[in-house]
Amino acid sequence: PEAFRAWFRRHVVRAALRAAERRGRVVELDLSTAAPDGELDQALDRRTLARAFDRLDARDRLLLTLHHFWNLPIAETAAHLGIPEGTVKSRIHYAMDRLRAAFAAEERR
Repeated sequence: PEAFRAWFRRHVVRAALRAAERRGRVVELDLSTAAPDGELDQALDRRTLARAFDRLDARDRLLLTLHHFWNLPIAETAAHLGIPEGTVKSRIHYAMDRLRAAFAAEERR
């Protein structure tokens, strides 16, 4: 029972990754451009970030989601993916580089 959450999360992550690789890019972010006064720039940045995030491959999106959105520590992310912690760190680093480049490209669009 204590390990159920980790077990379940691992299976959900693997199933999501398999589905994303089969279907290609899937975006399920609900980013509305309608924002209260003074927040239009933030809404545009969120939308640009969502488009940049969509440009990444499934593995980059998975790593960034686990670490930054779910706030999983490196060790837990590594355990879920079954890879060494050092590999997680380097992959997150390079995924962030690719996200920054994609964001810059989206801003130029």
